[in-house]
This record gives sequence, C-alpha cells and structure tokens, in this order.
Amino acid sequence: MNFEDEVQHMIRKAMSYQPWDQGEFQLRSDPIIYEVIRHRLWQINREQGQTLMNTSGSPVVTEANDFNVVISNKTGDVISIGPYVFIHFYGVANAIKNTLKFYGDAGIEEGDMYVSNDPWVTGPHQVDYTLVAPVHFHGKLAAFVGATLHLIDAGSAWPGAWCIGARTAFEEQPRFRYLRLVEKGRFRPEVMETIRCNSRLPDRNELDLKAAVAAAQVAKERMFGLFDRYGPDLIENVMDDMINVSDFSLRKRLRTIPDGQWEGEAFVEHDGFEDKLYTYRAVLKKEGDKLSFDFSQSSDQAPSFINGTSGVLCAGVLCTVGVCLCNDIAWNAGIFKCVEILSRLGTVVDAKFPAPVSSNTGFWASIEASLPAVSKMLSCSEEFNKNVMGQWMASWLLVTFAGAKKSGEPFVFHEMSSKYGGGGARFDADGVDHGGNMTSPVPAIPNVESFELEYPVLYIFRKRAMDSAGAGKFRGGVSGAFALTPHEIDSMAMVLSTYDTDQSGATSFNGGFPGAGNQAVVWRNSDIWEQYARGDIPADIHEFSGRQEIQPAKVNGRLNNGDIFFSVCSGGGSLGDPLERDPVATAADVREGVTSVERARNLYGVIVDPSTLEPCLEDTRKLRHKIRSQRLKRGRFITGEAFTGPPGKGKEKQQRLGGNLYIEKGVVYCARCDGAISPATENPKSRCLYLTEPLGIASPWISLRSGGDSVRFHFKEYICPHCGTLVFVDQRPKDADTWHDFKLASE
Repeated sequence: MNFEDEVQHMIRKAMSYQPWDQGEFQLRSDPIIYEVIRHRLWQINREQGQTLMNTSGSPVVTEANDFNVVISNKTGDVISIGPYVFIHFYGVANAIKNTLKFYGDAGIEEGDMYVSNDPWVTGPHQVDYTLVAPVHFHGKLAAFVGATLHLIDAGSAWPGAWCIGARTAFEEQPRFRYLRLVEKGRFRPEVMETIRCNSRLPDRNELDLKAAVAAAQVAKERMFGLFDRYGPDLIENVMDDMINVSDFSLRKRLRTIPDGQWEGEAFVEHDGFEDKLYTYRAVLKKEGDKLSFDFSQSSDQAPSFINGTSGVLCAGVLCTVGVCLCNDIAWNAGIFKCVEILSRLGTVVDAKFPAPVSSNTGFWASIEASLPAVSKMLSCSEEFNKNVMGQWMASWLLVTFAGAKKSGEPFVFHEMSSKYGGGGARFDADGVDHGGNMTSPVPAIPNVESFELEYPVLYIFRKRAMDSAGAGKFRGGVSGAFALTPHEIDSMAMVLSTYDTDQSGATSFNGGFPGAGNQAVVWRNSDIWEQYARGDIPADIHEFSGRQEIQPAKVNGRLNNGDIFFSVCSGGGSLGDPLERDPVATAADVREGVTSVERARNLYGVIVDPSTLEPCLEDTRKLRHKIRSQRLKRGRFITGEAFTGPPGKGKEKQQRLGGNLYIEKGVVYCARCDGAISPATENPKSRCLYLTEPLGIASPWISLRSGGDSVRFHFKEYICPHCGTLVFVDQRPKDADTWHDFKLASE
C-alpha cells in the first residue's frame, strides 16, 4: 500500500468508526438525527466566525484570524469551537460560566449580550474582549453563543497590548466584567462609549465589537431555527451526546497508552524590569483513562506583565491535548472531563490578582511545556507514537509600533508576521514550512501590501529564513524573516515582547535538534533610502548598513526614520538524529535555500556537490561514520561507567521508551543497535554518553546576542554508547540536573 492509499485508508477508518455502531456507547438521540444536528451546529459555528471576519475592520481579525467563536449548551459547556485561534475558545467558555455565575439563570435576559475583558474571568489578556450572547427559545434559556477577539488597542500607557513596566493590573488596560452591551436587542450607547473612550482607536474598537454582535446575532437566529425545527429537548440530547462521545472516545484512547510520568519545560527570559529567567514546568501523569498536568513547580509570579492567569494555563493545556490526542475526536467539553490541571496560586502560570498579566505569556509557555510532556507520553505508545510532533512555532515575536501618520491620525500597528513560524516535524514527515502555531487550524498572516496601505511602514523583504528549521531525520518547518522601516514619518514607538531569545523553545524529540529561537535586530541610521534612490533593493541583512543592535526579549523604545527592524521567529522542532535523514532530502533543502551547505555538512553529515547541488553519497556515508565515531570518542559517562548487558531482541515486541529506546526484561536498549543502555529502574540518560555544546550549533538563530553560546543554557546530547546515535537532546540551564523526564509505571 503506497502512502496515498494508506492515508485514504486511515481517513475512511476514522470516519467510519462510531462507538455506538460497535455497541460500546448508547446515544440518547437517534444516530441519524444526531449526525444531522451536530453537523448543523458546526456549520452555524463556522458561519458565526465568517460573519465576524466579514464585518470587522481590524487586520488582526480579518488578516491574522486572531479570534474564535463558540457555541455552548445552556449550562455553558462548550459544544462547538471555531477553527481559528484556539486559545480564545477557553476565553469564551470561561466568560459564559462566569457570566452565568454572576447573573444566575434568571438574570440572563432574552435579547441581551454581555462583554468582559478581565483575564481572571475570561481569557488571555485585557485586549481580548469576549462577547457572550444567550440564546432563548420561547422565553427559556437554551444555549449560548460567543466570541473572543483581540482588539488592537484597549488603553494603558503602552500602545497596543503589552504593558512593559506595569507592576500591577491597575497600570494595564482597564478591565470590565459582565457589561450589558446589548439590552433586549438594542445597543446601550453608554457602555459602548465607555469602551471607546479608553482606546486610542475608538472607531476601530466599536466596529470590532459590533462585528462580534453581528456574528452572535446570526448564530442566534440559526440556533432558533434549529430549536424550532427539532425541539429543545432533542437538541439538548444531541448536545449531551456530543460531549459524552468525545469524553468516551478520548478515555478509550488513553487506556491503550502506558501509565507513567513525563515532564516538559519552557523558559521565559526578562520580565520587563530584569533579565531574569522564569521556568514553566509541566509534570504529566497518566493513569488509566485520566491525565493530570501539574504546573505547581513553575516559578513564582513575576513583578511585571509576563504572568498568566489560570484560564490561560487551562487554554494552553487543553489546546495541546486536543491537537495531540483528539485529531479525530470532536473538540468540546467532553475532552476536558478526563484532564486535571493543577497549579499553585501565585506562580507565573496562575498569577494572584492584581498581578500584571497583559503579555499573555502563560498561554504560549504552557503549550511549550505541555507539548513535550504529551509527545513523550505518546512516544511510549506503540499505537499512538505516530501522533508525536516536534514543537510548532513555540512562541511569538510580538512587536507593536505606534505613533501618528503624516496626516496626524494616530495608529497602533501589531506586526503579525511572526505567525509564519515553522511547524513541528511529524512521525514520518517534515514539519510544515511556515505552518504557524499548532493552535490555529486556519493560520493566516497579513498581506504586506495591506499593512503598507494601512500603516506608515515599508517592508524591505519578507522571506524564508535559511537554517531556521530544526535539524533531524524529519526536519522542522522553516520559519520566516522580515525587515521593515518607517515610511513618511520621523519616528514611531516600538514595543517588543518575546522570549526564547537566549534559547529555543522549538523542542525536538528522539535526538533531533531544535529550530530557531526568536531574534530581533535594529540597524540604526542605515542608508536604506540611499539604496532605494540608487535602485538597489536589499534582499538580505548583510546588505544593511548602520549600527547593529541585537534586541533583548523586552524593549520599550523607538524606531526612527532610516532605522531598520529585522526579525526571525521560531522554527519548527525536529524528530530523530539528523544523521538518519535521507541525503537526497537534505540536498533538496540546499537547492531550495532552506539549508546551507555548511549546515548540511556539519549537522546532517551530507556532502553536497557545489556544482550540481546533488548529494555525494559515498562521501556522505564516510562522513556520517566519522561523526558517529567522534561522538563515541568525545562523549563521557555521567556515572563514570557503561552498563553491561546482553543484546536485546528488538523493539517490535517490547515496551517503547521514547523514539529510540525500548525495555525488555527490566533493561533499556537502543532501538537502532539493540545495545544495552541501563536498568529500567534508572534514568537512561545517566548511562548514555553525553556531550555539552553551545546552543548555536543547532541554528544560527539561537542566542544571537551571545554569539550562539548562551550564558544560561547549553545543548546536551545523549548518545548510545554502542552505535553513536543521538538518543536524547536537551536544551537546559547549565546548572540543571540530568533530566529524568520519562518514567513508565512499569519501571
């Protein structure tokens, strides 16, 4: 069976399986009616999202899809989630539950709509406004529809969203809870005016909120028609069935995965005041049909804006579970039931009010920590190891420019190109180039011409970033780079908020290398306008002049006329030892400009003919043998000695332990050569050879400020002492212990 036939077979198998057909589950509703109604609910949800996009005037919504829409039942349990930015589904779900709690069933009036933007009761941060609209049928509450969308500016001393320097939430954007924006079908002008007067862009914000109202009204009308046709009792039964089917299906899947404990980490540098490091640690425990994510070991909350609320943490974890475990299971409240999320109040992932939280770092960092834990768990499953992925565009490089146009009109400009980071490698395929983050099934980046028309900037280039993909047997997706300069204005404010500049959050697995981190550089007083006057159009940073300033993770500064802002965002994480990659594929990447000749040689061990750019296969074989031999020669044992044991019999009939090891009769073996590594009761890393290298060997876009050799982090390679294969690769703080991040219950 070829690859295409295998994919079609998998699709047919997934589409044809229904638990009630196998006698495993009993629907409350008729199966045919169930299918008709649930698909109709999905269609209403999608029409709701499309209406919002068609009526909003914000490029954040219309060009970058930074919003989402939700339908829930009358108790606020999510039934359907739009295919946009998944973080926002939890903002809507949270807001519905809290609005119900605040008003009570009797206080939720027909024809009303409510607005909230408080991160402790809704979603990510204060610029994300959530609209909640109850759906009544003949006077009785029957369901909810809602949307969360990112407004360009919601006030505060900092234009846009990221309040660098804020010490409490009271110094950030104003927070509103449960404002009745629409009452009995009519706008309340005093509420809209209150929201307008707190923004630099009142007209834009009013249009965004009216777009959310229009989308909700369309969804309400469609829902009313559904209730009218089938009756509220039948619709309620179908909604319950949708939740219960998803719950049943996920639990069934979990029971096939070995029990154990796996860990993941993410690191955020610079809190806006101090270049201090914060750890986001996820400890995943799987027992039977339940998952528990414990983030209580994460760092204490920061004095500035990088903190997240518990809602942001839940959104990140549930997005990860949905993407990795529920690719063929409907996303709704059912996939939440078997997931427990633990935290400690007063940490960066669960900040205590009134901590500043405007950066929303907790969402991205919680995914960065939970995805490795989930992928490690899946890599121990014979059935579901095919769901393992490298990290997708681990974090955003978020830069906002603001000021006044030549006409005097104020502007706030979110540069959204960082959404074209690399996708994570998959079990049997490279990552998607510019696939964006894994939480956006419908990824989008704004059109350059649209931004140049809207804002006083000129893009010098936007292109693929060479050597940004994580190197591996299956490489990560390629990231992007762009450069821009102010146009027809003297100066504009610049607020940069990112992390993963000292290291890369583009985690790899099974011995693969990480992708690029986030890097930003400003060239001061360049000759860009002189070059344009000569007819020269720069296509690379080496053609820029001026004083080069590599930016820290957080910046509150200015970009002046003649200055150039350049950035590279996160690449995709890889899977597998780069020496295992097909040389033909590596040579093709060189021809495509994805991989440099030097990196092909040094990381992949592939010799590319300089004239034809084809692989020299015999020279490549010799070089790869040499690199493996050098690993064995240079490597050292943590314990000082190797483990001795008889060869294994092969991983096919044994318990997997990640992608490169297996367990047989209490011993861990290398899956490539069947050499004995360690007793199963020990950390196998402690019996591997290891090498410590600067992070820059993985990508030129990691630790740029320190020339690739981070002061805080190093790159640790764990090597099979028998065959020289990379078994594990970790990026960790230099003072961290050897990480025992795989612990099967059978050990």
